[in-house]
Amino acid sequence: MKMSSSMKSVGVLFDVDGTLADSTNLAYTATNEVLLRHGHKQISIEAYLKATIHTTPRRMAVHAHEDPEHPAGLVLAKDFDETYVQRVSEETTPFFPGVAEVVKYAHENDAALGVLSNACGDYARAVCAANGEAGALLAAANVVWGADDVDAPKPAPNGLRACVRALLGDEGDACSRCVYVGDAPTDGMAASAAGCRSVGVTWGAHGKEALADHFDVVVESGDALHEAIRHVLMQMQPIQT
Repeated sequence: MKMSSSMKSVGVLFDVDGTLADSTNLAYTATNEVLLRHGHKQISIEAYLKATIHTTPRRMAVHAHEDPEHPAGLVLAKDFDETYVQRVSEETTPFFPGVAEVVKYAHENDAALGVLSNACGDYARAVCAANGEAGALLAAANVVWGADDVDAPKPAPNGLRACVRALLGDEGDACSRCVYVGDAPTDGMAASAAGCRSVGVTWGAHGKEALADHFDVVVESGDALHEAIRHVLMQMQPIQT
């Protein structure tokens, strides 16, 4: 993992699936293809969404064996990642409405940008590469990481802390100068444990009620996310309005 060459004073980090990218159809289709290929039954969209709180190996183990610890999850996850990553495009993983504008706004107001996903890092980087200027801005600091790039997946704080160190340096208050945007309770839990601020979005797999206890604020539209990021950046540093 590369370290950012120029340190900024504040940072904005994003989850990928359900936060930046509308990838549900791609992931659901690939999941069922892999399950069938390995002799397992297909799952419903509801079962897929419910299991997205897990990392890919644990999620696939749940789908196949109803046991997140089952060792078959590792084999299934490897097949899933290979299937999933090669199908990433602007059509299959487009950014949600308003998200690109939020990314550009944060960049214009001198925030360091990064990505941390519980999917594999190759997938997170492919999604950014497929999404034009906003994706390129996210990737510019070389902090677009997946669960396989960090010591422990979310909800552990390890990955977020590593991202913050790469973006903002090792100062003791660095995490308090970073906000993490996610769509799952585990995203909010990771942010809280790391000492980061947090914004939850409801256009992913989880509704407002499921997110409310885990995030500083929960938003339901791109415009509301823009306002939340504007507000938190204003709290962390003077910005242009």
